[in-house]
Parts: sequence; C-alpha cells; structure tokens
Amino acid sequence: MELLILRCVLGTMILLVLTACACQPRVTFLVDPLRYSSDPEGIKARARCALAMNSLDYSIALYRKSLKKQSNDDEAWMGIATARFHDGNHKMAIRAAKKAIAAGGPNAPFAASTAIYLQTSHGDFEGASETALELAHWAENHGQRLIALDAYILASNLSSAYLGDFPSAREYAEYAKRFVRPGDVEAAKRLQACLYDLKRRETGKKFGAKSLESAKN
Repeated sequence: MELLILRCVLGTMILLVLTACACQPRVTFLVDPLRYSSDPEGIKARARCALAMNSLDYSIALYRKSLKKQSNDDEAWMGIATARFHDGNHKMAIRAAKKAIAAGGPNAPFAASTAIYLQTSHGDFEGASETALELAHWAENHGQRLIALDAYILASNLSSAYLGDFPSAREYAEYAKRFVRPGDVEAAKRLQACLYDLKRRETGKKFGAKSLESAKN
C-alpha cells in the first residue's frame, strides 16, 4: 500500500513538473523577453506572436526593439501600425504605416491601404491623396505597374471628389495612362471610369452611357 501511495505521489509530481515545463515558454515569452536572443528576426517573430495573442503593448515594444537594430525595417513599422490600428490610436497607426511605405519594402501596399483607410475615415482626404502618391512612386520604383496605375487613379479620384483640385486630378489621371497596356481590359475600364467622374465633377453635370464611353478619349 505504501508503495502504491508513493507511486501516486511521484506520478503527481512528475505530472506537475511536465505541466510547468509546458507552460514555461508562454509565461517567459510574456514577461521576460531578455532571456531570448537579441537577433532582429527573432525579436520580430516574438512580436508577431504577441500581436496574434492581442498583447498589443508588448508587440509594439518588441517591434521598437528590433527597429533599434534595423531602423528602416518595413515589417516592424507595419507591425506597429497594425497594433496601433487595433488599440485605436489611429494617429500613430498612420504615422507607422507611412514609415513602412518610406522604408521601401514589400509591405508598402498593405501599409498604404491601412493609412488611406484611416485617413479617409477621419476626413483627411489630402493626406490620403498624398499617401496614394507615395504608393504610386513606390510601385514605379519596384516595377509594380498595375499598383502604380491604381494608386494614381485613387489620387485622382480623391483630388476631384473631395479636394476640388481638378488640375491635380487630371494630372494624376494622365500619369495613370502611362501604365495601361494593350489587353489591360479591366485596368482600362478603371481609368475610363476615373476620367468620366473627373469630367462630371469638373462640369457639375450628369452624363449618360455615351459620355462614359467617350471619357477614354
């Protein structure tokens, strides 16, 4: 009987130890980042995990730690923008997203979409137009033709619809034309719609289907 009791006690102790070991990585991850490597990629990996667990302040702290080693890291800036988006600090989210665009990495389109969404939500259409142009310039520099086209179309639409800046709107639409290639049916339709809306806003008139067809000229 004593042997049986001893085995039960030992079994319970082993189970508790294994449970503690299984829990330790998560607890350590949350409260003791200094025990991990200072490698930027490792720091960002932990930041992504923290963000996924909705530990927003901790993820931001980790992303900022990685930026001390790589200040122009678009992934880290986009991570901060995402965390700020979720914690409701939209001003800081926009600022971080713009930093991600300026860094010139592959996260620029996502960063621009985030910034433009927040800027238009808060009525900052001038800022949204500027962000669209930043994305267009990034796309041109990285050979992303269709992204450049759509970014210029967006800048044109924002300028004509919300800013009343028709000269700039037409200038951006002309920039967009450079990226349309033969066979780009959908892209051509988007540009055509942009020009149609621009003409309608400039004149203050309503047009029919024939005017939409002629807008591409």
